[in-house]
Amino acid sequence: MPSSPIRTTHGLGAAWREGAGLVGVIAASVIPYALGAPSLVALFLVSLAVALVLLVRHAPRPAGRPDAPAPSALRAVTLPLATSRFRWLLAVFVANGIAAAIPASLVLFFVADRLELESRVRRLPRALLHCRRRQHAAVDPAGGTHAT
Repeated sequence: MPSSPIRTTHGLGAAWREGAGLVGVIAASVIPYALGAPSLVALFLVSLAVALVLLVRHAPRPAGRPDAPAPSALRAVTLPLATSRFRWLLAVFVANGIAAAIPASLVLFFVADRLELESRVRRLPRALLHCRRRQHAAVDPAGGTHAT
């Protein structure tokens, strides 16, 4: 069965969203160790400002009555919050984000406290970036490598 344009567009949008989320998680893990925490805060504030400008300039305007004046940019952004279904959707989205963020942040405490590898916690984000390469090559005791 050929795929419809709606499914293709939806799948492409979901792929971009998930890819951007993955890049963001990796960047948030690596930047504090590579550049320091103030750099992460500065990058967050710049990214937030750029996202807000793009949202206000390029977000579609809600459909309104032809005789009604166009809402201001701020009103256009906050207008969906007047709908109870949208607020419930937003609440579920926030809860999902928190549910994903808690284990991701607690793993560092687990490694430091329970595994007692506090000195290696700082190298954890770097190690995660190299996991793919390490999956394909295993080191034997003689020092050589072989594919697994």
